[in-house]
Amino acid sequence: MNETELEYRWDRHLKRGGFLSWDEFRDKVGKAYIELINIAINVPYKEITISYGRLGVKIGLPPLTEWFPLKMAFICGVCSEYEHTHGRPLISALVINEETNRPGKGFWGLSGIPSHLKKDVEIGDMGVIRLD
Repeated sequence: MNETELEYRWDRHLKRGGFLSWDEFRDKVGKAYIELINIAINVPYKEITISYGRLGVKIGLPPLTEWFPLKMAFICGVCSEYEHTHGRPLISALVINEETNRPGKGFWGLSGIPSHLKKDVEIGDMGVIRLD
């Protein structure tokens, strides 16, 4: 992902209520994108998914990190939006909730989702997991 496209996506991230710093955004999106491409290319089809938690650990964002679900939603969304603008499939479809074996809510609001499957999902709809 080139720096200009990444900066454009970070600016959109901020305008949509994002809170990741430029350094964290660039680092985590870059690592997630590389990890997802490696999975898509090298993992057998029947094992091709990865949980949000496992991906988070691989990119240095453990699940107990503050705002983990929202950060992962933004990071995975940016990877998919990038692929979509280049005419490729939504790569974040590989990232699933461990319990449901499906992508999270935010996936269904991404550009590139067929209109009959698309949902009007805003970042505020993502929810936050709180640990007591």
